[in-house]
Amino acid sequence: MPLGSLTAEAGYVGTRTCTVRRRADACGTAAWLAPGMSGMSGMSEVNTPVPASGARQIASTIVRYGAMLFGTGVIVQFYLAGSGIFAATGPVKDATSLDAHRLLGNILAVLALLLLIAAIVARPARRVTIVVIVLFVLTAVEGIIAGAGTKAPYVGALHPVLAAVILGLAALIPIWIPRPGKGKTD
Repeated sequence: MPLGSLTAEAGYVGTRTCTVRRRADACGTAAWLAPGMSGMSGMSEVNTPVPASGARQIASTIVRYGAMLFGTGVIVQFYLAGSGIFAATGPVKDATSLDAHRLLGNILAVLALLLLIAAIVARPARRVTIVVIVLFVLTAVEGIIAGAGTKAPYVGALHPVLAAVILGLAALIPIWIPRPGKGKTD
């Protein structure tokens, strides 16, 4: 196996660039036996997969399935918003028919925070970490936009648009995190 071509296999989550001593058992090469003869020093910069500890594997699984739950919650939010708006009798901002939508929105904000914490522990690929951070920030902004919509309707109109973006981001996370026990499919 060529050096640096190691992929994330079962038990590995992501890769980390670090200075490591090349060893036959770790990299499949005997360069560390005679570094002077091969023209290579004993130390070099290589990409090596970082083995996932038990906590990281559990956190990675939490991020994967938590994002699925989060996305499902966003779809339910669309339904609750629609049913709450059509059931409203009077101004929509004061409608008690939207209470379930508001409650689930608060639950999703907490779930976004839990996803962020789990992603920090799991240390997945950079793109997954970025998506989880953006998901958390947009979920916080979503609540602010909903509140601002009472005084600025054009700002409030961004609330469902932002929800669609959040749903798309939530859908990317489980796609980009390998299933537990499976490696990367390159």
